[in-house]
Amino acid sequence: MDAQISHLLGLSVQALQQNNYDQAEKLLQEVLGAQPTHPDALRFMGILYAMKRNWPAALILIDQALELGPDNALAHSNKGNILQELGRAGDAIESYDKAIALAPNNVEVYNNKGNALQALNRFTDSLEWYDKAIALAPQYAMAHNNKGNALQELKQFNEAMDCYNKALALGSCADSAFTGIGVVLQQLKRYEEALTFFDKAIALNPQYVEAWTNKGIALKSLRRFEDGLICFDKALALSENNADAWANKGAVLNEIARYEEALTCFDKALKINPQHVLTWYNKGINFADRKLFNESLHAYEQAIILRADNADAKWNKALIDLTVGNFKNGWSLYESRWFSKNPPSRRHQDIPALKILESCVGKTLLVWSEQGLGDTLQFSRYINELMNLGVKLVFEVQPPLKKLMAPQFSCPVIGFDDPLNMSIDYQAPLLSLPLLFGTELESIPSAQSYLKCDEKKSQAWKERLANSTVLRVGLVWSGGFRADQPDAWPINERRNIPLSKIAQLQKVQGIHFFSLQKGDPAESELRNEKAKYWPAENLFNYVEELKDFSDTAALIDHLDLIISVDTSTAHLAAAMGKKVWLLNRYDSCWRWMADEEQSPWYPSLKIYNQLHPGDWDEVIERVSKDLKELTPSH
Repeated sequence: MDAQISHLLGLSVQALQQNNYDQAEKLLQEVLGAQPTHPDALRFMGILYAMKRNWPAALILIDQALELGPDNALAHSNKGNILQELGRAGDAIESYDKAIALAPNNVEVYNNKGNALQALNRFTDSLEWYDKAIALAPQYAMAHNNKGNALQELKQFNEAMDCYNKALALGSCADSAFTGIGVVLQQLKRYEEALTFFDKAIALNPQYVEAWTNKGIALKSLRRFEDGLICFDKALALSENNADAWANKGAVLNEIARYEEALTCFDKALKINPQHVLTWYNKGINFADRKLFNESLHAYEQAIILRADNADAKWNKALIDLTVGNFKNGWSLYESRWFSKNPPSRRHQDIPALKILESCVGKTLLVWSEQGLGDTLQFSRYINELMNLGVKLVFEVQPPLKKLMAPQFSCPVIGFDDPLNMSIDYQAPLLSLPLLFGTELESIPSAQSYLKCDEKKSQAWKERLANSTVLRVGLVWSGGFRADQPDAWPINERRNIPLSKIAQLQKVQGIHFFSLQKGDPAESELRNEKAKYWPAENLFNYVEELKDFSDTAALIDHLDLIISVDTSTAHLAAAMGKKVWLLNRYDSCWRWMADEEQSPWYPSLKIYNQLHPGDWDEVIERVSKDLKELTPSH
């Protein structure tokens, strides 16, 4: 009888190895019919159900096998694998530890424990177990591959590539290694190259879920959303319980504003794995896009709890905190920008960073601009605050702002390329000053005007505009297009207004409009299409004479009102104390707060928020109405 059972078990193992599930189940049922408590038969049946992806049933069978044979290292290992699939990585590690204690030389268990640690975002810890597996079996390709996965999560891309290439040389997991290389290239924003490696993996193994999923992610980054959805659907057809595929499919649906469908995907991912960090992160984006700020904050908090070093979740949460006025939390988390997916360029790291405001009193501090021109204009208000504390200051700005900024402050103002001809004690990035000052809503340094124009240039414009005696309105309808910043394209697209729409303002009588529009394609469109879109003779264009911000400020000085989308020109005019009407996209930048009409940063600025995403017609209708009311008073 025992010989017959051993024979049946041997045949069942062969059937499992050949993925012949029906034959394996028939043989195992025959064994269990004869011996219902046979531990090996129960274990093999559990493996069968695991191969069929029926994880709950598989876990029950493996537990039954362990009750009968608690010292079975393979059963503990099998249980760990099943628990991982159920999203219970912490419990899986306990099972792997039991397996290791019973059989310390099983390299697959070391490898799988490393995978479980990765699932818990403990990437550094996972490296120890991959190294143990490699030490025992240097030819174990999958351990090299999975070590590469951990290293790329730690942003150690060169080391990760070395691991993937070792796995390729060993030859047994080329599909995984090609996918890993693709992921590294994706992290380096080399998306087209990444696609070629995902396609190599799929050519080797058309059933490889991770390759389909990552191909979808690369296509999303290239804004080929429909192609990305096809890849995610293929991945999910192969493995419906794949949290990564659901999370990334939801991310694409977020991008194309199919928010309810996206939430369904996120809920499915979290049902599979409640600790899936990417899902919580993408859920935060979903809620933020719809201005459900409390829900967004909760989702980002969950992502941060699950992965404390998640800089992108911290950064996004900072923006929501600032949007709703939680400045204390917001400024603190804003420092995570240096470690986010698209960090600002970090300068002067050889100089000690200012950590406490009081440290720089009586010292020489270099404050340097780090982000956009508008940011420098907005936060330059802190320069005088520092000088009032008795700080010796050097202010470094973008070259286009140097001529404007130099006369504003009684401290040296230099450009990025100018030499530092003095000893510097501390350095501070400009947008870290609100945190250093402990800025709250009520303590924003918000003087009516803190920037002035060049008097000679202003006088020249005064004379040139002497014959314009009606209301003078400056216009900016586009923030331009940055070809080298593809991540900014969606926001630019949403904040810019087509010339055909802004041209509706020409119908308001008694106004001279002055284009302040710099940058293509909008500037070229105005030159080439003015006759088509703005045939009225009430629009004047002097932008070719505006060589820098100093020139623009001098012209703004003689305008009564600036109407602008969210650009540096709006910041410049508001910092000069001019009346500004800001035309604001639905998913507003944090600095304009949540659906506010007034700005705590600029007393002279009024905000016209989109009521519906992409709807500029309604905004321009409100602006036209207010312009008509303003004109008679002028």
